[in-house]
Amino acid sequence: MAQHLQCPWYIFALLCCVTNIICYVDRINITMAALVLQKQYNWSEHTKGYILGAFFIGYFCTQILGGVLSSKYTGRVVAAYALFIWSIFTLLTPLVADKIWLLIICRIGMGLGEGMELPALHDVISRTIPKTQLARSVAFITSGQTIGILVALGCGPLVKRNWEALFYLFGFLGIFWGLLLLWVTPIAVANPSKVVYQEIELESPTTVDDRTTGDDKEDDEEQNAATESPKGHPQRSLEGKLEWRAIFTMLKHAPSWAVFAAHFGNNWLWYFLISWLPSYLKEALNIPLEKQHSYEFMMYCGAFLGSNTGGFVADQLIKRAGLQRGVVRRISTTISLMGGGAGFLIIALMQSSNPLQNSLVLTVCLFCMKFCDSGFLTNILDIAPGDAALLLGVSNTIATIPGIIANPLSGWLLDLTGSWFPIFVSATGVTTLMWLVFMCLASGKEIKHR
Repeated sequence: MAQHLQCPWYIFALLCCVTNIICYVDRINITMAALVLQKQYNWSEHTKGYILGAFFIGYFCTQILGGVLSSKYTGRVVAAYALFIWSIFTLLTPLVADKIWLLIICRIGMGLGEGMELPALHDVISRTIPKTQLARSVAFITSGQTIGILVALGCGPLVKRNWEALFYLFGFLGIFWGLLLLWVTPIAVANPSKVVYQEIELESPTTVDDRTTGDDKEDDEEQNAATESPKGHPQRSLEGKLEWRAIFTMLKHAPSWAVFAAHFGNNWLWYFLISWLPSYLKEALNIPLEKQHSYEFMMYCGAFLGSNTGGFVADQLIKRAGLQRGVVRRISTTISLMGGGAGFLIIALMQSSNPLQNSLVLTVCLFCMKFCDSGFLTNILDIAPGDAALLLGVSNTIATIPGIIANPLSGWLLDLTGSWFPIFVSATGVTTLMWLVFMCLASGKEIKHR
């Protein structure tokens, strides 16, 4: 058997970040290529919405599966095989682009692969990242999504000349990166966030209060005493069927539904932007595709800064200011949902066609939205540290519904009204409602689910 290359946790975090970059380049390429294909094949906005939304059907189906497999085989292995799956469908996309139903099937297949990626990476985080670095690590790894969008946008001028080349380039890169993840393993740390469950704990699981810096010291001592496997991962004697039981048990707890609601609301905004932003810039602001990259670059730089700023501030509020984790997650999630929703509402009310003005508003909007990484996404590791991949799988399954609904709905509203106003206003309403649910139900305490 081939020898594995071991690396420190922060190097492996970088590898996970690059995995997210490849994931989002492959996901975003179609939104730019769709503008070329729409003109070439005379697609309606509704048809384009179905093509863009097809990805989320597959993405919806494999979230929980990704969590279960990651819990059993480790997120590193699952992320590698997920890369293989979606990269193969990325390579197939140019070959079926002229046949709508084959293209839709290909997009669904790509979603099947990418659906396992985020739960897998959350499992990696829970196994390898020290608890004192949680928020900033989640933010750094997740900000690879934004970098992926920036890379895709940087390739925008190439789309008009040879869009197929992007799919071939990143398809083969994804396969290479999957092989790299199978070869490299992280070195064990003394205090990962992942709880080591023994069989006896099935009868009497412990509850961990919101952790301040003092609590972290006690938790670190417990983790240092925990038994780890030779590869540095916590040993788990649980059978696969108990993973499913843990999922159903987690659904009984209000903090889980707080995460689901916040995730749903944030993704309603996020999926609209990553799918429809090129069309919005072209049709509402009259910016041609070849000139969009400078505006979009500014917006997604704001998202990158928001993600990492939020992660750093959240860890400092817990470590330096002594705030409870639940309080910090509420602050970050409020900035994410209410800041993002406010940005959408401002765009709707301004009804401006000024490219710079609208781009600045969307930049601030994305900056706020990415505080979600240090909000509800990190909150998953607070309330279910031993089963972060499982809970994230359920959460992202629910949060994929906006991608399935919002894309064809946006196309239908555009065909019906010819206006972007109802799209932006309805998005603000959804996020406000989901924010209220999160604020009522959220907690920073570990829940009893085994």
